[in-house]
Amino acid sequence: MTDRLDAWRPLAEHMDLHLVRGGRPGLKVLASAGAIETVLDAVLDNAVKFTPSGGTITVRTGTTPTHVELTVRDTGPGMAPDELERATGRFWRSPAQSNVDGSGLGLAIAARTLEVAGGELLLELPAGGGLRVVARLPRPDPEVPDADGPEAPH
Repeated sequence: MTDRLDAWRPLAEHMDLHLVRGGRPGLKVLASAGAIETVLDAVLDNAVKFTPSGGTITVRTGTTPTHVELTVRDTGPGMAPDELERATGRFWRSPAQSNVDGSGLGLAIAARTLEVAGGELLLELPAGGGLRVVARLPRPDPEVPDADGPEAPH
């Protein structure tokens, strides 16, 4: 994950965005090679596109008893609550964002990549605005807790 953040950092800085990393490093998931990179690239692409200059994109990792969660939260405009379910459909674009370049495939690709790995993509409208995208993937051995115990929900 660090390599993907390093790859996106120059563009984020060029756009005057703060790219912040938080959570627990070194977590393991059950997914094919490249799955996390595919998901991160799609989600970070949207976050960079829709977060205004001076905004923040926060990437966090954490665990539940059975899953690892990779969360990307931006301080952009978010979307209307009724758009959350449709946003992962192929070629879907918010009517409010029709002036922004893109194909409408990024979140659909991320959602399908996670589904194939036994995970899911969740879109949330956090308090304070923006969008929170949660990529949830199965842990390799959900019965064995991490050395420092599960992380509190975020």
